[in-house]
Amino acid sequence: VAEHYIAAKELDQAEKALLSAADEAVTLGVAERLSTFYLMSASQAKKALPWLNKAIDMAKEAASPRRAQLLLTRVSAHLNRGIDDLEGARRDLEELATAFPDDPRRLLWQSEVFARTGQIAQAVSVLTEYLAQRPKDPYALFQRAQQYVAQGQTGAAVQRRGHMHERVLE
Repeated sequence: VAEHYIAAKELDQAEKALLSAADEAVTLGVAERLSTFYLMSASQAKKALPWLNKAIDMAKEAASPRRAQLLLTRVSAHLNRGIDDLEGARRDLEELATAFPDDPRRLLWQSEVFARTGQIAQAVSVLTEYLAQRPKDPYALFQRAQQYVAQGQTGAAVQRRGHMHERVLE
């Protein structure tokens, strides 16, 4: 029902339907959907965090692999400009590194935290580490070029931009 309301852009009705489902039973799926609704459809990151917390706790208890994506989503919420909780993002990235050490997606978010705190060299370093595992990721290639520009290395950014087009088109 909520999906219908979201598609129809009736967000108040969608929220009521989702909260009604949560009143019935707070399951991992319901908590996850509410957090996604608040983050994506309603653009209310602060309201998403309690639902993300519940979903992550449930995923951890169930040993669900969905926990990795939920942690990444909570990092995104912490980095939302309305919240801007860099320490919360760092804590989640540490948890992600411990629980899912082979998941390279955390490196993208680590680079964002480094960039926001002015640690541009570290941002470039983790983006390079990420790109060693996923060399064709256009977002990471672009972000690394942006960080080179932030360091004043325009030549490196232009050179990397050329490599970006080659890799993505391969």
